[in-house]
Formats: sequence, structure tokens, C-alpha cells
Amino acid sequence: MRYVRAEASGANDGTSWADAFTGLQSALATATPGDEIWVAAARYLPAATDRAASFALKNGVALYGGFGGAESSRGERDPAANPTILSGDVGAPGGTDNSFHVVTADAAVTASGALDGFTITAGHADGSAPDNLGGGILVNGGSPTLAGLTVVRKASSSSGATWPSARRCT
Repeated sequence: MRYVRAEASGANDGTSWADAFTGLQSALATATPGDEIWVAAARYLPAATDRAASFALKNGVALYGGFGGAESSRGERDPAANPTILSGDVGAPGGTDNSFHVVTADAAVTASGALDGFTITAGHADGSAPDNLGGGILVNGGSPTLAGLTVVRKASSSSGATWPSARRCT
């Protein structure tokens, strides 16, 4: 288990809510197959200014949003009360310099890689292929488990803001 809470003030090692990572990228970097990453309500960016940065799903790693930051079981989370936002709004506010893709999954990510309980927003896929696809989520050959997601305020210059298709995952 790894924990992410933007306002944590402990050791920043992801071992508990008190010592949670303050950024999701740190948790993803250390996660290994079989891990769950519990993410507390906040807005998380894949980078400060890098349009090519995204939250890259990993095979065998499940990400769950909607936590308040004190739960001891996944069943206690409430995504409606604890919105956990993955935003591509890097750089200047406004959109055209946002991340090409907020979330990505490559061919290595099977159904054991999961994303559940998040709002994904502000992707802007206006580059050259494949950066013209999947402003919200780009699934490029993989088959991750996507559930309980809302994808909003995304743009793409080609086929769909979520590729292979735009959808709300429930």
C-alpha cells in the first residue's frame, strides 16, 4: 500500500496517511506490481510545466482516488465527497500549454493496472501523433481497468479526448 496526500507533513515516503507522498508521481515511481496507491482529495499535476508529462499507469498497480486521508479500508472512501483531480493544467493557466495526455497506459498495462475514483481534466492533445489523441486518457495498446472516472475539459486535434473512445467510466 502507498498513500498520497498533498497536505501530508510527515516523512513523504508513502507508508501511511501521515507520511504520505505529497505528489502522485513519487508514488508511481516507487510502486511495484501488486501495490495499491490510495490518493486523498486534492488536485494533482503530472509536472509543473512539461506538456509531455502524464500520469503513466503501471501494470499490476491500482490507483484509487476519493479518500479523505484517514481511511483504513478502501470501502471507506467517498469519491463524491473527496474529489481527487488529475489535471493537465501545467504551465500558464488557460489550456494551450496543458499536458498532451493527463493519464497514459501503454501496451504493457493489462487489466491488473487500474484507475478508479478520479476526475481527469485539462488535457490538450494538439501535437503530432500520438500527441493528437487522448487529451484526457491515452490508452495506447493496453487494457487497464478504468472505473469511477469522470473525464472533463479535455481537447484533442484528432480522434477523441479519451482514446480509443471518449466515455465516462462507471
